[in-house]
Amino acid sequence: MRRIASLSLLVLCLFSGISLFSTSPFSVNTNDPLPMAGGDYSLIIDGFDWGPAVSKVILSLDEEVSAADLQQYQVTAERRTDLTEIKGAAAKGERGILHAYVSDAKGNWQKTGTYITLVLIVAPNLPIGSPIQYIRKDGRGANYWIDYKLTITNTSSNQVWDKEIGRTRTLIDDFDLTGSYTDNSAVITIATTVTGPGSTRMLITANWTMMVLL
Repeated sequence: MRRIASLSLLVLCLFSGISLFSTSPFSVNTNDPLPMAGGDYSLIIDGFDWGPAVSKVILSLDEEVSAADLQQYQVTAERRTDLTEIKGAAAKGERGILHAYVSDAKGNWQKTGTYITLVLIVAPNLPIGSPIQYIRKDGRGANYWIDYKLTITNTSSNQVWDKEIGRTRTLIDDFDLTGSYTDNSAVITIATTVTGPGSTRMLITANWTMMVLL
């Protein structure tokens, strides 16, 4: 009876695909790094002669560091908008990294710190770096701000940053965009900013007419 029971167990194991002499096919390789919870990042958007581009991304860390290696990072960008379909390489792709350094929360270089800033490659022929999209709508074409998302991965530790907590738009953030001007019942949106000592201010109307007010 014992021999019959042993043979029955062996046949059951073979038919169920389980080897008596190997580890479970569902076992986890403990040598592989496990994904870590998503971290926070901030964007810096600079203006260039061809338009704005996401030129830097600032990564928040859980501990203080004194060095950063750009070879350890991979950056993927996604561009979307409800106004039109963005296709191909302009919709999703890798961002090239030019430099990496330890910084503060605003991207300023520091000898040690709890942030790392990645300087990204930008160019007029790299739409994947642009946070705007030219769209024809209601019989006219214009540039619109779109949903721009990054996913940054440290390929050594498997840590991921995928939560944007803020962005800085250099030059644009210097302007107050809430102003308006009424002329002959026409309401014109304006932006103003202090451009120098005293009360000198620059004013830009909706049709990009510029004036300097003293």
